[in-house]
Amino acid sequence: MTVPVLFTCVNHQGIKIIYFICIFVVDMCIAIGDNGFNNNGERTMKFETGNTYTTRSACDHNTIVTAEVLKRSAKFVTVKTQMEDSKRCGILVIDGVETIKPWGSFSMCPIIRAA
Repeated sequence: MTVPVLFTCVNHQGIKIIYFICIFVVDMCIAIGDNGFNNNGERTMKFETGNTYTTRSACDHNTIVTAEVLKRSAKFVTVKTQMEDSKRCGILVIDGVETIKPWGSFSMCPIIRAA
């Protein structure tokens, strides 16, 4: 499938340049999630209510981030962390494993996996 893209920019002399390109898209989307299986046909690892999950900080190996799952729905998990009593996090499936970012999304943020 070919997708036409039109965009403009201004060069260093202040002249507006219009680009029209066609991008050839091979695979536009990846099937993840709703059926409980990843692309390889393996079962997705999910967060379970009552379990505690941990990871280490990317900046300081001695900092351990924990999240206890209080409740979950199909797309969100409510967890208790060291910083907050109750935090609602969106679930992102990566390589067949559910993941959350309990401290928010920023560079070097801790990512907790259900594995």
